[in-house]
Amino acid sequence: MNKTRPSFRNLLTNKWTVISSLSTLTFFIILSNLLINRSFIDEITAIIDEELGGRLGLIATKIAENIEYDIVLENLPSSFETLSPNDLIFMNGILETEQRQNDLQAIAIVDRHFRTIISYPAIYLRGEPVTHLASDSLIFGKALQGTTAISKMYSVSDNYFKTAYAPLKNEFGTIIGVVIVDASARHFNTIRGFQRSLNWGLLFTFLIFLIAIAFIYWVVTQYTQLHLSVQRNQRLASMGQMAATVAHEIRNPLGIIKSTAEVIKSRYEKENRADELIDFIPAEVDRLNRLITDFLTFARDRELQLQKTDFHASIEKIVHVLQQDYQDEAIKIQLETAFDGLNVEHDLDGIKQVMINLIQNAAQAMENKGIISVSLDVISKWGKRYVRIQVGDSGPGIAEPERIFEPFFTTKTSGSGLGLAVTQQIILKHQGRIDVENKPEGGAVFTITLPVAQ
Repeated sequence: MNKTRPSFRNLLTNKWTVISSLSTLTFFIILSNLLINRSFIDEITAIIDEELGGRLGLIATKIAENIEYDIVLENLPSSFETLSPNDLIFMNGILETEQRQNDLQAIAIVDRHFRTIISYPAIYLRGEPVTHLASDSLIFGKALQGTTAISKMYSVSDNYFKTAYAPLKNEFGTIIGVVIVDASARHFNTIRGFQRSLNWGLLFTFLIFLIAIAFIYWVVTQYTQLHLSVQRNQRLASMGQMAATVAHEIRNPLGIIKSTAEVIKSRYEKENRADELIDFIPAEVDRLNRLITDFLTFARDRELQLQKTDFHASIEKIVHVLQQDYQDEAIKIQLETAFDGLNVEHDLDGIKQVMINLIQNAAQAMENKGIISVSLDVISKWGKRYVRIQVGDSGPGIAEPERIFEPFFTTKTSGSGLGLAVTQQIILKHQGRIDVENKPEGGAVFTITLPVAQ
């Protein structure tokens, strides 16, 4: 059981693998459902097509027989050229009666050359060719050979059509025309209803698919974030305990080393034997102390005390202190603000540490000479207001900006690689974000965005 747990956890950690797998499974389930529905509709359509075709064939044959018995045996000549007005009126009455009783779209009688003899409703004029019969020429030909024929059901612009053709004979048994019966559009309402249901089902299924994907993504993301957060907290807890122990064990001897170096330096100065090498000892001790402080800060991951106060005043105060710190060096810190008196929930000590880290990095990148620009303004994103702080320098830029916030990653020979990791940690606890990019004209700029208090 223990052997399978790590592999399962690794699988869940790789959320894209999980999302792809579950999405594929969901897609195939939905696709199978659609294929089943499509098959069902095709089956229903085939049944309707067969039953409607048989019914239309019987109606067409009946109309032809009625005309033959009532008109042809007594009055119908060998062609339609000499039909009397009374014959046409009588035939029109037959067509009207059959059209209404059988709920038909239209009935027409044409000669062997597709020319209209009579139609009801009168959609074709007498003698006008029915051009669309050319597409059914094979079926029309069967009717001319004496067999009632049915066309296949087809659709044009979401309208369905089905037609029956029955031969019409004169008193000598010669086929002189064809009775054409078109099914009413109402007969296809069932098919259209199923088709619309399928289309709506397709749309609904697609929406369900998107919702399912979003839900799967959210669940897996929540799990991975929780899993990584637990791992990170466990790691930080261990690091914090170790850091506290190591810091205590290291700082004691460092304090002794620094004190001893100062005593030695004072003795050398009394004997006029000052040595510059001795000055390096306290400086290196201070550097080690800073490294230990960075490590402790990152490992302990302390909770911030967020207070809704004037953010402009906080930044102005922090920058003023830093300007004083760098006044003896060739570093100039410029502050530009586009607002004042804006309340933002922030931890003053945390923001101070962020600004110190960014400005120290900028100063080191410019080798302690140049201008560091700090700007403060308000932006809007997705209907929310954010305060934006930008810290830019005129140094050489950052070689690997995508890795700059990784713990222990540094491009400096004497850096700990924790300063910017701590900076990002603090900003994230403010529900904000920090980004970095190289400027086209040279140098780098760090951009921090924090939500404005509502």
